[in-house]
Amino acid sequence: MGNHHREHPMPDIGRGFAVAIRPSEQVKITVTFAASHENCLQIYDQGNGALLHVWNNNEDKHPVPWESNRNSGQVPQILLLVGRHKASGPDPSLWWLLSKFKTLDGDPSNKTTTVGFEDLNDNDYNDIRVTVSVR
Repeated sequence: MGNHHREHPMPDIGRGFAVAIRPSEQVKITVTFAASHENCLQIYDQGNGALLHVWNNNEDKHPVPWESNRNSGQVPQILLLVGRHKASGPDPSLWWLLSKFKTLDGDPSNKTTTVGFEDLNDNDYNDIRVTVSVR
């Protein structure tokens, strides 16, 4: 495994935000960045550990939303949203660190949740903002 943001194995489930896709549902994930350091958001399939999608604030200046497939199975599918950051701008010699995260907002009536990820210690949780919409 290298240190590229597309090469990390999935961390333990407690190190990311878990999203359950119930049978017949799908999710749309929208990402924004407000970070001065390099950050990325990764989506893993918790069932098999596969990296499904990744955004990087230095590569994705206008991040395009991602949509899962509709869950046609009988059990929920679990996605793990993982934020990572470096303590600098792009520098291939620095390792990616796991970012802290917290739920910022949720609206059960329209099935959306907003999650913030923190890259340093100012605790603004806006370095990566993710909106998860269940459809």
